[in-house]
Amino acid sequence: MTEVATSQHNLPAALSTFVGRDNELRETRRLLGATRVLTLIGAGGVGKTRLAVHLGAAVLDAYPDGVWLVDLTPVAHPRRVARAVAGVLGLHDRAGTPLVRLVADALQGNRVLLILDNCEHVLDACARLAEHLLRACPALQVLATSRAPLGVDGEQLWRVPSLAVPEPPDTPDRVARSAAAELFVQRAAAVEATLRLGKETAPAVASICRRLDGIPLALELAATRVGALSVEQIAARLDDRFRLLVGGHHTAPPRQQTLLATLEWSPALLAARALVDALAARHVLTGSPLLSLSSRARAMPSISRRSSCAVAASTSSSPALYLCQIRRRSSNGEASRTVVSNTS
Repeated sequence: MTEVATSQHNLPAALSTFVGRDNELRETRRLLGATRVLTLIGAGGVGKTRLAVHLGAAVLDAYPDGVWLVDLTPVAHPRRVARAVAGVLGLHDRAGTPLVRLVADALQGNRVLLILDNCEHVLDACARLAEHLLRACPALQVLATSRAPLGVDGEQLWRVPSLAVPEPPDTPDRVARSAAAELFVQRAAAVEATLRLGKETAPAVASICRRLDGIPLALELAATRVGALSVEQIAARLDDRFRLLVGGHHTAPPRQQTLLATLEWSPALLAARALVDALAARHVLTGSPLLSLSSRARAMPSISRRSSCAVAASTSSSPALYLCQIRRRSSNGEASRTVVSNTS
């Protein structure tokens, strides 16, 4: 039997504060204790990965054989999902043994939390692998992040909400109680140390938080503009937010360096798949089904974020339906509601 790598985890160390997620961390930890597969779903940039990493770190002691994070962002083909998991576990090819079997043998009998991060563009492959491993390895638990559910038996879904935004009136005290404003001010102060939340800046900060729906990545991108622009100027220019919110940290993945890249990273791919499936079902595409569909899908132009929403609306069973939804929450703790993000 192949042994899993000996270190207890491969979770990245935090480089900045984790703001406004205490309740979410408590709730997801509770859910993880009651299910074998928990999927954190939500819009791009809402903070699924970061919540999963902090949740993994919080429960390390419960998994003596390790908490293993598998970043699926660079996995371009569904067939490489199992290879990505095997690589994280320190496993090597064995002649005549399928990778899925190799991973299952290594995890057999081990108390492990496997974190599958960014599943949406290889959703079916993730679902098949997760279900196989869960059946083969009774002590295994899976924590997934995705813009759509895996759809496996026993899956517990939990939608990651955006950060609480300020509610009027926009006084400094009220704005400061908002998690979205706290995040923005902390990140902005790292760029411009003199920034303070006062009578002059509070209305603009509140406007930025509301206009960006409390989405953490959007707020962090906006904060990088402080120094070049005042918070009032940033708030005034958010009508063109896709042009404004660029230039994230150079070490961040390309999909997290602009708001537009985040929103278009997997929705275009998923929407294209949904559209091809819908057309195929109606016999619109002709010729050899497998060859024709795959070649035409590759030839499709990039689908815009608006088209992604349109496809989702027209194919209710499509995973793309989840891409246009966020959960927005007010700072006073009132019941949250699902809305279509105005960042699209």
